[in-house]
Formats: sequence, C-alpha cells, structure tokens
Amino acid sequence: MRKVIMSFLKAAPLVLALLGVAAFAAPKAPASRHAGHGLDCVSCHGTAKKQAPVEMAKCLDCHDNQELATKTAKLNPRNPHDNRHYGVWGDCNMCHHEHKASENRCLGCHPRFTFKVP
Repeated sequence: MRKVIMSFLKAAPLVLALLGVAAFAAPKAPASRHAGHGLDCVSCHGTAKKQAPVEMAKCLDCHDNQELATKTAKLNPRNPHDNRHYGVWGDCNMCHHEHKASENRCLGCHPRFTFKVP
C-alpha cells in the first residue's frame, strides 16, 4: 500500500500539470525589449490597476521622433518615420508593439514598402 501512495505522490505534479492546474502559477511577464534596458511595466504603463495601451507621448519621453526620422532617412522607397501622412508624428503604436509582433502598416496600401519593423 505504501508503494502505491508513494507512486501517486510522485506522479501527482505531472497529473496536475496535465489537468491545467499549472495555470494557477504566478504569471510571467511578457518578453520585452525595454526590460533589457532596465525598465519594468510601471515605467511605461504607470501604476493604474487596469493596464491601458501606452500613449505615444510616453514613448517620446525616451525616444526622439526627429532623431529617429533622421536615422531612417535613407530607407527606401520612403522614410516611414517622416512620411506624407503623418510627418514625424505618426503614432509609434501603429507599427511598433511591445507585447506582440510588430507590423508594417504601410504594406496595407503600399506593397513595395517592405520595411522590417522591430
């Protein structure tokens, strides 16, 4: 009988994990490029109980849009950070995402704008 109980106790963690009980573990923070620079969630999202998307103004606390436009000036066929739609004031969040894959929003209308978006 003792062998049966010991076998059950050894197998219990695996069985519980397979049943989804592992979902009750502490949540892991999403991968973040900003975390590599010593920033945490509060740095961008603030201390609100319900986290909201970060406004572009918060991005501009650390990132200079004019400097970025200068840095990407030679991208072809057009500079995505200084364009005819928004100038240098395009909302960063349209293309750049922290917690999911970024996207090239230009491609929707401009199939030749094949920028790689970090």
